[in-house]
Amino acid sequence: MFPVIEIRTYQLHEGSAERFHRSMQDQALELLRAAGTDVLAALPSLQDPGSYMLVRAHASEAQRDTSQAAFYGNDAWINGPRATIMACIASYHTMVLKAEPSLRDAMRSLAP
Repeated sequence: MFPVIEIRTYQLHEGSAERFHRSMQDQALELLRAAGTDVLAALPSLQDPGSYMLVRAHASEAQRDTSQAAFYGNDAWINGPRATIMACIASYHTMVLKAEPSLRDAMRSLAP
């Protein structure tokens, strides 16, 4: 079975990049991991300071659904960094694809 890789890119509101990055690094990533998400990368763009990328891996599509429900339904997310993070986001795009396990493993070097 191939893992599922989710690549999410964010376009942030002007002036919010540092606040978004700190909230992700200091709070959201821990909550994602606690919900069963394998975070492969969470970093700002080198080219555009208002763009950010989050890459998550899951064992399967079903496991992705389960971990996302656990994360987005968690009171620690809802009453924690959610409002700060959502206020920073102008738009986002998500791609979900099946990938060779070697791709997932290679991307681990980007993990925070």
